[in-house]
Amino acid sequence: MRNQILNALSEPQKLEELYRSDKTKFRRIFKRLYPELKEVPMARFWHERLNFRQKNDE
Repeated sequence: MRNQILNALSEPQKLEELYRSDKTKFRRIFKRLYPELKEVPMARFWHERLNFRQKNDE
């Protein structure tokens, strides 16, 4: 899946398909890849998506 993620960085639909096919594996591999991809806008988006924690406004 590593190469599939790398090859799909310019294809949002393909990244979504990869994520939905195996969320755990996608998260694990993406987490390892992110340090070398953090300057890529699509990678930054996915990093935020996978690590989002909603704040309580109470």
